Amino acid sequence: MAVGAVVSLAPGRCGSTAPTSAVALPKGRHPRYNEKTMNGRASTPMEIAARRVVSRLREAGHVAYFAGGCVRDILRGQTPKDFDVATEATPEAVQKIFSRTYAVGAHFGVIVVLEESFQFEVATFRSDDAYIDGRRPVAVHFSSPEEDAKRRDFTINGLFFDPVTDQVIDYVGGQADLQARVGAV
Repeated sequence: MAVGAVVSLAPGRCGSTAPTSAVALPKGRHPRYNEKTMNGRASTPMEIAARRVVSRLREAGHVAYFAGGCVRDILRGQTPKDFDVATEATPEAVQKIFSRTYAVGAHFGVIVVLEESFQFEVATFRSDDAYIDGRRPVAVHFSSPEEDAKRRDFTINGLFFDPVTDQVIDYVGGQADLQARVGAV
């Protein structure tokens, strides 16, 4: 698989944003999403809420994807324990879109969004300056999804998942490394 590849994981979806099948959702659920996700894996209430976070960011004109361990779990067919969202929206924009937030690291681009009974870390795509203490960068610069993927510790953590199109966005060869069970950037 080529680095920088976008791969569709849902049959017949190849770039389409239309759901593969229509499912009636209970009132209050976003109509764009099915109760089942790719490969027939059942959505959890947390995943449905996370998809709603991505949807609201998109409706406000921002790129937004799932990021981190939830992408790894989705690709393995496992149920993620949490969902992180990466977006081009700045922390200030995230706080304007969502009424229930708190800043846990706004200077690093991280805002916690409270959606229903769940908390989601929403992080702005970024690139980092040097890490003097080994834990935190001296400065961060808001950037693109590709630059954000390249700054991550493992290629597997550099994978993004588009929950609207059921596509994996891979700038760093993380899917191949996941299959080979390796992955340092």
